[in-house]
Amino acid sequence: MLIYCGFSFYHPCHCKKKKKGSTSLFISLSALSIIISILIWKIDLSTLESTSRERSVQAFNSNFDFNPPETTTEIMYKSQAVFDSHLHYMCFTYDSISFQRILAHDQPLDTALRPSRIFYEKVESAKKHTNTPDWFTCPDSKIEKIYFKENFLHHSHSEYYLWINRQTNMVHLYVTYFD
Repeated sequence: MLIYCGFSFYHPCHCKKKKKGSTSLFISLSALSIIISILIWKIDLSTLESTSRERSVQAFNSNFDFNPPETTTEIMYKSQAVFDSHLHYMCFTYDSISFQRILAHDQPLDTALRPSRIFYEKVESAKKHTNTPDWFTCPDSKIEKIYFKENFLHHSHSEYYLWINRQTNMVHLYVTYFD
């Protein structure tokens, strides 16, 4: 006796084996897709975070066109890209001479002083990004001023925020742009 099973006729015992094989194939593919999903969720392939002083110095130089002095002992950098959006976070030890060089290099910059309306708008704008690195602290009401510029790159939208956290003696830079 032959039974129609899919596209062909088979003996009944062949159909059962065929179903069993397709069930185990389905389970295997499902397990594989779950594992791949977890890996993609845990490992962000579009993120670069500096782990060495050498790479951090390269990121610093790329942003400001000079190497940081030895007094800049800590430099942390994270860059993310998703499709046509880019985010750059940087935090480094404050040095007054370096900071003045950065301000001169990144002109024109506007200044938002606390407690102005524009200051709090910039604080809220910086806080809206939820995927910030653990070491990056968003500006708050304890920050005195935020240096900023908008739409400064040849992209649809770009933002630049720079501020000093006097409590931690760290400078924070946040840049985003997208097309």
